[in-house]
Amino acid sequence: MRLYEYLHDVKGHGEDSFTEIGGIYKDVKKRNEEWLKTHGWDLVNMGVVRTVYKDYLISKHKLPVGLYAMGTDTFFERLFDVLLNVQSHKEMASAKTVELALDDLRRIINAVCFWNESEYRDYDEYITYTLITRSRYDRYADIAYQILLSNEGKTDGERLNDVYDVMRPMCRVFFCYSLMYARQIYEIHDLMHRVYQMTADFQTNKGGIITKLSEKASNNDIDWFKSNCIGQAIAYNRVWKDIVCLLSAYLDERDAGTPLDSLMKKFAWGGYDIEHIHANANTDEGADIDETLQNGIGNLMLLEPDINRSISNLPFREKTNRADGKPCYKDSRFASAWKVMQNKTWGKEEIIKRKEDEIRRISEFLFN
Repeated sequence: MRLYEYLHDVKGHGEDSFTEIGGIYKDVKKRNEEWLKTHGWDLVNMGVVRTVYKDYLISKHKLPVGLYAMGTDTFFERLFDVLLNVQSHKEMASAKTVELALDDLRRIINAVCFWNESEYRDYDEYITYTLITRSRYDRYADIAYQILLSNEGKTDGERLNDVYDVMRPMCRVFFCYSLMYARQIYEIHDLMHRVYQMTADFQTNKGGIITKLSEKASNNDIDWFKSNCIGQAIAYNRVWKDIVCLLSAYLDERDAGTPLDSLMKKFAWGGYDIEHIHANANTDEGADIDETLQNGIGNLMLLEPDINRSISNLPFREKTNRADGKPCYKDSRFASAWKVMQNKTWGKEEIIKRKEDEIRRISEFLFN
C-alpha cells in the first residue's frame, strides 16, 4: 500500500497503479504455479525480490553501505517514511533522491526467475556456488541478481559468465575466511558492501571487482593458511569440516569423472555424513593418533549416513569390506571412499600422507 501511496501521491501516477501492482503479484503467482508442476519449490519468492530491490536501490543511489545490513522490512519502512515526508531517519538522510518504479520491480523479478531457472554448465560453476552457500557468508550469493540486472542486453551465456567470473574469486575469499575464523567478521562484510556498490555500474567495474576479490583471497600467508587452517582439527566446527571435506570430495569426484547430475545428488544437504576413517574409540585400532590428525582432513571424508551408522567404530579392515554383508565402504557411491579403500591399513602414516595430499590439492584449487 505504501508503494501505491508513493506512486500516486509523490509521482503523480493514476489509480491504475494499484491495478499494476496487483498485476505484478498475479504474474508471480502464475509463474510459481507453472514452475511447481515440475519442481518442488517456488520459482520466485517476493521476500527475495524485496531484498534484491533494497540492495539495488542502495547501490544505484549510493546510499550508506551500512544499509546493506539493515533488515529489508525496516529499510523500506524508513525509506517510505522519508519519501512520503512522514518522518526523517538519520541513516536515510540521502534517500530523498531515491526513485521507485514498477519497471524496476519487474526487472528484478525477471532476474530472479532467470537465475533460478538456470542450470550449472560445468563442475566449476557447481562447486563455486555450492561452497559460497555453505560458507559463513552465504547471503552474498545474491550478488548474482545485482549482476544480472546490469547485463540484460547480453546473451544468456554471457550473463551467466559475468556472474561466475565474480563468484569464482568470491568463493575463494569466503572459503579462506570461513576457515580462518569461527564466526563472521566485519572485514568481509565491509568488503562485500563495497563490492555491491560497484555493481551499480557493473559493466564498467567488473575488472575492478574481480581484482578486489582476488587480492583479498591471496593476501594471506599461504603457507600459514595451509598448516593452520586447512591442516587444523576441523571436526568440531560444522562449517570448517563441511567446506573442507566437501571440497576434498569434489576433487575426488572430478578426478573420477563423476557426471555432474550424480555429483549434485551426492552433495545435497542431508545426503552425507562426515566419517572419521580411523576410530580412536576402537582400542583395536590403537589410540596413538593425536587430536589434530584424528580430526583433520587426513582422517575425514564424506560418507552416506546409513553406511556411517552401520560401520560405527569398526576397525578399518571391516569398514572396507564386512564379512556379515552389512553396508561398508565398498557399498559407498563416494569416490573418496573407494580411494581410501586402496590402503590395506589405516594408521598414523596413512593419515599424514592423506593430510599432505589434501592440503596440496585444496591449496591448488584456492590459489592457482
